[in-house]
Amino acid sequence: MITLTNKIIVPAIDIDSYDHVNFSNYLRYYQTGHQTLFRECLGLSYRTLEDTYKIRAVIRHAEINFIRELFAGDEITINTIVSRLGNSSMTKKQSIDRGETRMSEAEFVTVFTDLNKKPIRIPDWIRARINNFFKIE
Repeated sequence: MITLTNKIIVPAIDIDSYDHVNFSNYLRYYQTGHQTLFRECLGLSYRTLEDTYKIRAVIRHAEINFIRELFAGDEITINTIVSRLGNSSMTKKQSIDRGETRMSEAEFVTVFTDLNKKPIRIPDWIRARINNFFKIE
């Protein structure tokens, strides 16, 4: 299975009063993986998906396990895989690593909808690109 990766340096502005990364910033880090998935796997952005194909991809479920603290200046890698394709949704498993150390794990369910926010069947061309890219079994 293919894993998409993004590397970032944790900015000092993400640090809270406990001198570590505030939990809310993990969602932003994981979002970079979501955006990379659409660009690398589907070849388009969220905006193009909506404007051209009249499809939205919305997060329906988010679950994050905070394993270890992150600090300003940490170089981290965000890992993203698609682990499941349903009729109208896909499940993404993600993690954040600092070097070889796992810092966080997450699971996100993205639902494909029309512009009226009604779930739709994942179009065949999107399903095929995701299956081909991630080699989902």
